[in-house]
Amino acid sequence: MGYAVLTYGTYTHAAGEVKLDSIERRHEFDERGGVDKRIETWTFSGLLVGTSQSDLTTKMSAMQAAYAKHNVDVVFKP
Repeated sequence: MGYAVLTYGTYTHAAGEVKLDSIERRHEFDERGGVDKRIETWTFSGLLVGTSQSDLTTKMSAMQAAYAKHNVDVVFKP
């Protein structure tokens, strides 16, 4: 089996750079006690590696810029 790949918007992590640690699911209820929505929180961890300090700084800047965007598609392929 290959390594997992996480894509956030147009930013794609290198294969094996990120791993899924946990998925937490909870429900929010409306005023009548019915399920209004289901909320899932996915927790990831990873290791960003560069070939030099400047390469690592460039990769960090690209990742931070990508994650500053909201309402984008997230794809996790194990």
